[in-house]
Amino acid sequence: MRDPHVVALLYRVETEPTLVFDNPPPVEHQTNDFDVRLAGGVVTVTMHEHHASEESARRDVDQYLRGWEITAGLQFGRPDMRFVFDRAEVIDRAPPKPGTATLHARAFGSVTAFGTLTVRASRRQYPEPPADFTLSPDVESMWRRFEGYLRGREPLLSMAYFCRTVLTTSAKLGPGTASLKPMEAAATVHQVDLGVLLMLNGLTNVGDESTARKKHSNNRPLRGEEVAWIEAVIRALIRRAGERAANPSGPHRQLTMADFPPL
Repeated sequence: MRDPHVVALLYRVETEPTLVFDNPPPVEHQTNDFDVRLAGGVVTVTMHEHHASEESARRDVDQYLRGWEITAGLQFGRPDMRFVFDRAEVIDRAPPKPGTATLHARAFGSVTAFGTLTVRASRRQYPEPPADFTLSPDVESMWRRFEGYLRGREPLLSMAYFCRTVLTTSAKLGPGTASLKPMEAAATVHQVDLGVLLMLNGLTNVGDESTARKKHSNNRPLRGEEVAWIEAVIRALIRRAGERAANPSGPHRQLTMADFPPL
């Protein structure tokens, strides 16, 4: 090709055995850089601007779709859906002969599967595309640890402690927080009621499975409602990190104890 132009990128939806979509209606969304349409298990991303290579076109699209995977996981409570690149539609804007522009498709990606669970959730709607949510290193690292917990690869409390530490560390790096204690800084920057973070801190030291912090723990098993509360809070904090990445100056609605299951 003398002048290749990426018209669209196509991805397919893959789900865990625990999730099936039951003939959901299409979902459409528009960003400044591309249009997105999800229908029949296929995502078609139509580019607004010129991209001469598949790699260039995929750079922002892959990040956007990764954010969609994460917000879907936060909504479903499990990482049950992912987007796998299928092909790029490319035309030659300067073909050898007038009227003979050709369409090229390159197929990539692989099918992967996790686990052997057979209990399925049937959903009639696709998850909505991420709104006011941007993938960031903090979001990615927190989600990966939460996903590891959901897949049984990491204990609940070490995952929760890690996520809480990510938030307090990023908050202390922000302006105007030098005089605040880490928890206070995190509550202020992320607009989370301090009581929520203090409760999370307390529960991560209850029945703490880490040897390094064992002496600071109350060393008792967590109750079922405490486990559910921690899971809900971590999902909300990951979402808040994505909301702040999309709009660092806010304001964002403050998260309070009323937003989470009763303890």
